[in-house]
Amino acid sequence: MEKRHFPLSKAKSFKLGSNWHWRVVALTIGDSKCRLLLSLHPTKQTARVMLGREVGQDMLVLARLESHASHSGWHVHADCDMGSKVPGRTRSTDEQRVPGRGKFIKEVDSLITCDDVTARAFKTFMLHKASTPDGGPMVL
Repeated sequence: MEKRHFPLSKAKSFKLGSNWHWRVVALTIGDSKCRLLLSLHPTKQTARVMLGREVGQDMLVLARLESHASHSGWHVHADCDMGSKVPGRTRSTDEQRVPGRGKFIKEVDSLITCDDVTARAFKTFMLHKASTPDGGPMVL
């Protein structure tokens, strides 16, 4: 994935390798231009979604939705204090895990697919239209 798709100026180590399936969706939330990075590593059964707001040529990551085979289900990492967030980083120092450590949103009973990642992201972030910027269907 090229950095221009989801630019993070201060996260030099953030990369998605060739085994990841990913898609970036451009959104407008209120007056803000945003992007949703949906990614899945099918072999490792790891899914990561980042919701970010465009800030100049950078992204301000508002929340991360994740599921790992080594964890019990989906969870969100977010920091509600927007004043402490820094554009260009994937994490903030005061973020919280929801639900808390050891708890889960829903136990994962089967293999996670690209459709699962998309559906979970749109439901969690309360987004209503799942399509690409050109209006076509979104496929990871």
